[in-house]
Amino acid sequence: MAKTNTKPKLPKGISPSYEGRVATYYANFANVTSSLREVFIDFCLVAPPHVVDAKSQLMQAPVVARVIASPEFAQALRDTLDTHLKRQDEERKKASK
Repeated sequence: MAKTNTKPKLPKGISPSYEGRVATYYANFANVTSSLREVFIDFCLVAPPHVVDAKSQLMQAPVVARVIASPEFAQALRDTLDTHLKRQDEERKKASK
């Protein structure tokens, strides 16, 4: 009997599943830091009442969500955001004509 090399089929892509509750947060500020292996994105909400640190004179913004990703994923996310924002800007320009 001849052996056949059958590799498992890979999915064509990924489709998010929104079953159950999905935590949703509004953020209007993000702070990005990184190490050699991870990128940290802290999403914050800047809204009154503002708390200002007396010593540093920096406004405190509560972190509402943190995403930790690989550098490769962060680059792919950046590229995807760039594509979508360019498309959104073009649609906005068309709508204002």
